[in-house]
Amino acid sequence: MTASLALRDFLGWKVAVSGFDDTAHRILDTDLARKLGFSRPRDIRKLIERLAKEGALSGIHVRATVGRTSMPRGGTRETEVNEYWLTLEEALFVTAKSETKTANEILKAIINVFLTARDAIDAEVKQRVGYVARLLLSDATCEWDLMWPADFVAVMCRLHGIAWDGRVQPRFLGSTYERIYRTVLTDEVYDLLKSKNPEPRFGSNHHQWLTPQAREAIRSAIPRITTHAIRSRSPEEFWAGFDHEFAGKMLQLEFFAPKRIGKKAS
Repeated sequence: MTASLALRDFLGWKVAVSGFDDTAHRILDTDLARKLGFSRPRDIRKLIERLAKEGALSGIHVRATVGRTSMPRGGTRETEVNEYWLTLEEALFVTAKSETKTANEILKAIINVFLTARDAIDAEVKQRVGYVARLLLSDATCEWDLMWPADFVAVMCRLHGIAWDGRVQPRFLGSTYERIYRTVLTDEVYDLLKSKNPEPRFGSNHHQWLTPQAREAIRSAIPRITTHAIRSRSPEEFWAGFDHEFAGKMLQLEFFAPKRIGKKAS
């Protein structure tokens, strides 16, 4: 069924802008068929299935839906049928192979629709990210303060098999902090943060570019993050627990094994 798809209207076409396992926009096969002038829109599925069988099309997203057929004595019969959701490339290929009178005209229309949808969604994302960034990012670095406490640094070093001497934090933690910031703040906001501070260093670390409210939000999460680290036997297990709590991912700990301890920090 298509209930979970986010459908938007662009230039008279219905475009699915989300609801799949990737970020590609898609149009429904029968919608394309109507634009192409098919007398029976569902017949386009025969063309798609033939092209797929020949190997000319692969990886098309298929969704089960309910098909209704009129009965000779009145009423309708419901059956489960497959519907195909086509990316730009797939829609162009199917259109070219349809050999209908309007195919050339529809080829141009498809390109225009997908470009319009892409530009509209990109503009909305930029606007949303810009708003969030204004809430989280300051225009200049704040005064020096220590974001990540020694107990967190020590336990993360233990998970990576490093004996920390309690002085300068190991460099590898930079990627740890980045992943945490990307998850908590979102990739888009982190990328803006990094553009403001491309080479973080002592006295100008990334958290110093956060607003006081954003720094407090990170600090409030640190005890939970540290707890995940203390309970973990390996970096993989730590990230599994972290992603489960902060990114809503499935938790699968049975595959993780503890790492050996004993390397020195560099």
